Amino acid sequence: MNGHLPYNEISSMLNCGSSVGNKVSDSGAIFLGHMPEVAPKAYLHVIYPPIDEKSILELNEILKPAILHSSLIDFFRFANGMNLFFKKGFRVFGYVPAEKRVSEGFFDYPDDILHANGDIRIKGSESNEITIGWYLADSSYVNLDECGRVVRFNPSNPKKIIQCWPDIKSWLISEIERLNNDFSHVTSQNNN
Repeated sequence: MNGHLPYNEISSMLNCGSSVGNKVSDSGAIFLGHMPEVAPKAYLHVIYPPIDEKSILELNEILKPAILHSSLIDFFRFANGMNLFFKKGFRVFGYVPAEKRVSEGFFDYPDDILHANGDIRIKGSESNEITIGWYLADSSYVNLDECGRVVRFNPSNPKKIIQCWPDIKSWLISEIERLNNDFSHVTSQNNN
């Protein structure tokens, strides 16, 4: 996680797990909030290292006719995907170049943004939208529209919007705050 200014607030919000153990993998993925009570290699959050400008241009070409909105480009300069709040949270997809799609480590790369935006587009996604995330709790998806608006929806009823945000940063801040509260509430109940 670099210090890309628009995302400094998000960096500090995710460091809530820093008191219980962090590590960085050989591939540069940052693991925050070790959860040995769940599994020896379980972590609350996984943040993947940013991608370079060449990869951003490559991804933009592959995703046409959709165009990478500037807010998504800013996000990729901060992190190339995230797994947040273990099994109760959500994932933000990242880009995995073809030559790196086979790896030895389980968390070497994020969930690939190309899976949800390639030949098997998520039901309810328009050609000018990019599916950028997925919620584990209800299997809903998150799309980024051409104006940079973030929309959460369920593919079984894509006309019904669950929630929307003006941009990626607002979405992340809102959901991290919500899940931080949910997670700290569960943790405090378990400790009593």
